[in-house]
Amino acid sequence: MTILARPWMVSLDTATLSRVSSDFWAADSARRENSQTFVRSLTELGVHVVLSQSHLIELLRHENDDVVAKRLKFIQKLPLVASPRPYLDVSGAGSMACIATHELHAFIYDDCKDPVSICSSVREGLWQTGTGESYVGRLEDWNPLIHAARATIEQDRVIATVSRISPQCSSMPLGHFLSIKPVPKILRNHRFPQFTDKLLQSVRRNGDKRLLNPDSVAHNLATRTQARIDRLDDDDGDLVYKLLSQYIVPSSLLRAEMTLGGLGDLDLLARRLEVIGDALVGDPQVDLESVPPGTLPTLTLDLELTKRQVAAERVSGSDLGDGHLATLALYADVTEVDKRTEAYLRQIRNSGGPVSQLIGHTLKTTDYPGLVDQIARHLSS
Repeated sequence: MTILARPWMVSLDTATLSRVSSDFWAADSARRENSQTFVRSLTELGVHVVLSQSHLIELLRHENDDVVAKRLKFIQKLPLVASPRPYLDVSGAGSMACIATHELHAFIYDDCKDPVSICSSVREGLWQTGTGESYVGRLEDWNPLIHAARATIEQDRVIATVSRISPQCSSMPLGHFLSIKPVPKILRNHRFPQFTDKLLQSVRRNGDKRLLNPDSVAHNLATRTQARIDRLDDDDGDLVYKLLSQYIVPSSLLRAEMTLGGLGDLDLLARRLEVIGDALVGDPQVDLESVPPGTLPTLTLDLELTKRQVAAERVSGSDLGDGHLATLALYADVTEVDKRTEAYLRQIRNSGGPVSQLIGHTLKTTDYPGLVDQIARHLSS
């Protein structure tokens, strides 16, 4: 089974890593043997287990301190690990944003102007490798990240919930929206309770079922929305145009037939591009005109995944992490993802879009003893 032609990067789903870690320390000898055999087999194949920042956040946010400590000790036992290199060689595991920044650097400074050449350039120096022992170091040094990971749990649930509240006008063409006569402020205020109630119904129906206080989330969102519109309406000018001015999409990309939902997708892409542009050396001009939609593979794939997650029947705060892990399929040799995410990636592959041919080999999460043969078959093909 030995396949050591080169170091192989395999991204396992955090659910699999959690199960392997649990079995590694289990009282039952059969479970321990399964886990140890799994790790040994991956090592014989030359597989580096990928641990990105998203992996770590999901593994370390468990509420039980003993479980978290055992997961870290399990990582220490791994002979071969890898992580995306943070931009500017800062220590630690890189995130999706780090990979996107490497891609932007390749576009701006290395003259890579299409997704294929960007991926090829970034892949050459993306991975930092080592042993689990060197990766973890002292367990106490991980306490800040553990606390930070736990603090994001409810925030992720709120973000996943709010992202599914799609306005009824999202399918409206931009040209039609511009012709709408705004509702007077006094009438908007009168309708506020009805607006809040509709948001609450949407949160309860479509939001993360583990959300601690859906009523508060809905009311806060309604209040902030009304306050933002009122502030715009207090100034001179047409309210509809002022609402559109809140988007940071260049006017050159706007089309009358574009839907408001499509405009929102471009705005989200523009804001993400703005964030990673701020991290780039040299402070270059970065916007959707200089870096057109579909250029950066990681941001493009993440946006495609997000659109499919938002439309799904069920939602979870962990979907955010799933999307980040799935983008590793652009760079890892094998990427294991859950059943829903694997289906989304298959849809994107078949779409013929900018990154459809860049998505590498993916596996659907299953009982981990069976993963080794699947990984081996791919690496030997």
